[in-house]
Amino acid sequence: MAKLAVIGDDMTVLGMRLAGVESSIATAENIQSVYDKVAESADMIAVTHGLFESLKKKDEKKITVSIPDMTGGGGDMIKEMVKRVVGFEVKSNG
Repeated sequence: MAKLAVIGDDMTVLGMRLAGVESSIATAENIQSVYDKVAESADMIAVTHGLFESLKKKDEKKITVSIPDMTGGGGDMIKEMVKRVVGFEVKSNG
């Protein structure tokens, strides 16, 4: 079974730990070293939106995704996923 790890701010990490997911707290200054350490044992790594943008190098053998956090990232991320799957941007009038 694949092992998931989450890297993020303290609030996100606390919630994930309560759900039983291995999680590590990081900041923009130490994200790369935390990511490298987590990548040694995890197969999939979810990094919060605010930190994902600070990540310089990702392990190409690991699935690394951005997840929404307090700074946002949810709407744009979902819009891009739909665009990739559907092949064009879907807009609503609502």
